[in-house]
Amino acid sequence: MANIHELDTKVIDFVLAFPQAKLDVDVFMEIPAGMVLSGPPGSFYRGKFVLKLNKSLYGLKRASANWFEILSNGLKDRGFKSSDVDPCVFISDKAFILVYVDDCIVIS
Repeated sequence: MANIHELDTKVIDFVLAFPQAKLDVDVFMEIPAGMVLSGPPGSFYRGKFVLKLNKSLYGLKRASANWFEILSNGLKDRGFKSSDVDPCVFISDKAFILVYVDDCIVIS
């Protein structure tokens, strides 16, 4: 359709998209293997420790949903409306944006 109507197209691949999204629930993870904790001189740690995540990570169940919420809110703030047929298609009077995970196709 873009070619037929001689419209410009651009592809956007968001780098590190998921870690930009805040978490909507508390998520903890075990300390990764090889990570060394330090403390005051002479102290040492025993047992297992966990880290509380501040941002979303790839592989979390809600990672893509959290990212989509940030992206869709940003697009709506800029005058785009989500399609009634497909919520991953955003429409304004100047462009269409098609969203797939952390990639977008912009047609204008």
